[in-house]
Amino acid sequence: MPATKIRSGFRLISLITLAALLWGCEKAQSETGVDASTPVKLMEIPQLKSTKTHQFVAQVSASKQAQLAFQVPGEIAMLEVRMGQDIKQGQLLAKLDQQDYLLALAAMQANFELQQARLKRARQLFEKHLVSEDSLDQTQTAYTEAQLNLQQAQTDLSYTELHAPFSGVISITHAKTYQFVDAKQAVVSMLNNQDFDIDFSLPVHLTTELNIDNLKHSNLKVRLSRFDNLLLPASFKEISTKPDADTNSYKVTLTISRPPSLNILSGMSGMVHIEQALTEQLGLMLPLGAIYSQRNGQAQIWRMNETSQLLEAVSVLLDADDRIVSGITPGDKIVIAGAKNLKAGQRVRPWVKEGGI
Repeated sequence: MPATKIRSGFRLISLITLAALLWGCEKAQSETGVDASTPVKLMEIPQLKSTKTHQFVAQVSASKQAQLAFQVPGEIAMLEVRMGQDIKQGQLLAKLDQQDYLLALAAMQANFELQQARLKRARQLFEKHLVSEDSLDQTQTAYTEAQLNLQQAQTDLSYTELHAPFSGVISITHAKTYQFVDAKQAVVSMLNNQDFDIDFSLPVHLTTELNIDNLKHSNLKVRLSRFDNLLLPASFKEISTKPDADTNSYKVTLTISRPPSLNILSGMSGMVHIEQALTEQLGLMLPLGAIYSQRNGQAQIWRMNETSQLLEAVSVLLDADDRIVSGITPGDKIVIAGAKNLKAGQRVRPWVKEGGI
């Protein structure tokens, strides 16, 4: 046999042997890379809302407002406040001419001292049986009357000054210096510009869901129309005891404190946001294929550990309608089909339809 044919035969055998070896290695590698996990159909528990928000149209009003007047008549000697001026509690706002009231006080003081001396003398004489008991009583009555007149004169003098009952701002001035005013005639009006009332109507049909106790402890916020990007915290103040016959709703009042940077005014409109906490019930109804055991309001299901991809047994509490009350949390991935064919610690992977659909 020629040498050329022998060399060609050896080359052919070598190629066949190499191909066999490569095929064997590829097969071994392929068998080693087989995924041993079981595909399962999973569902991720959704993030459920834990709160519900109610919104109501509202209006702003000053929490404190007063129309101030003197309790006695007279000529205004001093009125130096102006509209828009900030006022501190107890600050002097206006003052009457006090001359007549000082004279009246002096006269009442003198009469009181006279009646006091007469009473002292009458008691001494009565002890010596020099005056009758009836005479002593008359002197006592005159003394008491003089004492009351003195107290009234002192009170009238104090009424000649008008002081701010609370801190706030002057909204209106109704009189001017040197003007004569009668008792209880309006001189200035003021309001509190730090705290404001927020009034809104609560329909009767919502009082079952938003009863008074829940309302008092709810998360209350107010969004004013002029400051639409801000939600201001509010607190419950009061609610009417009877619904309005025309609107069939209760009047509810909240209170907000004015941030220093905001110019809040009475009459502004806005929206009240009442955030109500919902119950912890999840309200999810699982398919039958997700449950591998169920008894006495409890069911056992499988949850996939995303890190290890191993199955974990989970016990969930069910309500009368077989809806989940507790046991799982949003984000959990649970098996929803073929649960009875699986076991704890089994490695699984998400099942995907062919084509990835």
